[in-house]
Amino acid sequence: MVILTTTVEGNSRLSEDDIIRNSRLFMGIELTGEVIQKGIKRLHKLDRFKDIQISVISEENEGVNLLIYVEEYPVLDNINFSGNNKSEKKLKENISLTKGQILSDNDIANAVQSLIVFYKSKHYHQVSITYELIEGSIEGSSTLNFKIKEGEKLKLKKIIINGNESISDFYFKRQLSETKEWKWFLPWRGTWDEDKFDSDIVSISTYYHNKGYRDFYVKQKQLYLSENNK
Repeated sequence: MVILTTTVEGNSRLSEDDIIRNSRLFMGIELTGEVIQKGIKRLHKLDRFKDIQISVISEENEGVNLLIYVEEYPVLDNINFSGNNKSEKKLKENISLTKGQILSDNDIANAVQSLIVFYKSKHYHQVSITYELIEGSIEGSSTLNFKIKEGEKLKLKKIIINGNESISDFYFKRQLSETKEWKWFLPWRGTWDEDKFDSDIVSISTYYHNKGYRDFYVKQKQLYLSENNK
């Protein structure tokens, strides 16, 4: 069966012609399940639609009439934060969101992740961030509200090493170029970054191997919170 007509519903910003053109569901095309799935994938790649449905609305002897229903992502109207001690200006500098842009689910997820990375860089490793979308000031827009629980500010105050019989703690810790214990007289130290710690583990392994310990490996790593969570 072939497509006789294709109509679009739910669109307000992207025109019907643009949606049909991007889906490639043109009049005269032989319609199959694979063709429909490819049309949906092409429209998803535009990253403008929260929902896409394609269905046959009527059949005739010559073919079928097709409907593409879309639910568009909103336009970003405003960004608000609650629960934060960090300034809104600083938080906004760490997310790639701009008023007036199309606000997709991926955009929000990336913004949440960027905020978490920012907070962890400031030693807030227990931070949790949720969000809600509320209706914006103009039709088709949404205001994005981030709800932040910063938690306690944490520092890496002590590194405990077990199993190092031949290499002292002092020389072991010297190989940890990116992972240092916090000291009151060295307040810039104490940042915990798992990726950098993994890099330090590679350095430790190289150090041991150069000393002739070919079978060396780190068996376990674990973070512990002190009793007062600080």
